[in-house]
Amino acid sequence: MPRNDSKRGRGMRFESFRPHHAPPDALWPARLGLLGLFLLMGLTFSSWLARIPTVKAELGISTAELGVVLLAGSVGALATVAVAGAVVERVGGRAALSTAAVVAALAYVFLGLGPTVGSVALLTVGVLLNGVAFALANVPQNVETAGIERRLGRTVIPQFHAAFSVGAVVGSLLGAACAAGGVPLLVQFGVTAAIATVWRFLTFPVVVHDTARKSTRGPAVPAPATPDDARPPRRARLAASLGAWREPRTLLVGLVILAAALSEGSANDWLSSPSSTASVAPRPSGAWCSGRSWRR
Repeated sequence: MPRNDSKRGRGMRFESFRPHHAPPDALWPARLGLLGLFLLMGLTFSSWLARIPTVKAELGISTAELGVVLLAGSVGALATVAVAGAVVERVGGRAALSTAAVVAALAYVFLGLGPTVGSVALLTVGVLLNGVAFALANVPQNVETAGIERRLGRTVIPQFHAAFSVGAVVGSLLGAACAAGGVPLLVQFGVTAAIATVWRFLTFPVVVHDTARKSTRGPAVPAPATPDDARPPRRARLAASLGAWREPRTLLVGLVILAAALSEGSANDWLSSPSSTASVAPRPSGAWCSGRSWRR
């Protein structure tokens, strides 16, 4: 059992975060920090979705062209989530979350800059980076919430996902208010990027435990490894990972998640646009409808 000794390196885990039923009071900093991160993720995500009608109008693009742009976000998220687990395992959760925070900040700058200068290419880059950042941050955050639940010995993960939905409602309402007030996209997304980045970097130190990168005292000097010692562990890990896909229940769960992602993702991306087209007050009402969709 690792000791809570700061002299042994930054990656050491705290005694209060041992695998079995830690005292609830010891988990509050991490629990509140993770709730805040999920709320922030929902807020930033929906604040962008709420302004899609404004983006479309300012760029003067068709529905088909908008669909291609939005597809970039799905491609970025899909490509990232396929490797996010390996990335977190290799570099640690804090490095992964920090990278995701920087990428998200750049994404929101491009999301505001593209429509402002009339560049569909810059907007597409922003959508792509937003998908990458969302997927990369989502993996360590969910691993950490599972650790909190394991230590408490009761189900709490739905609370974190509820925080995301609460943030999504708030973000949609903020987007509607910005649309009604004529706030420029670059201003809204620039302020969002700045606040979110500061919030995230202040929170990371208290939430990263299960995904913390292990460190040793002093410089690591590994013994020379031969191909025979290195290959068996890697092959064993690969075989274990691929073995899960031979389990029919894994495939069924994957199909359920795929169906849910397709239905929810389509609604998220497109609800505000047709709602605004059919309304007397296009942009604010589209954002308002998008926000009401999260009240589930």
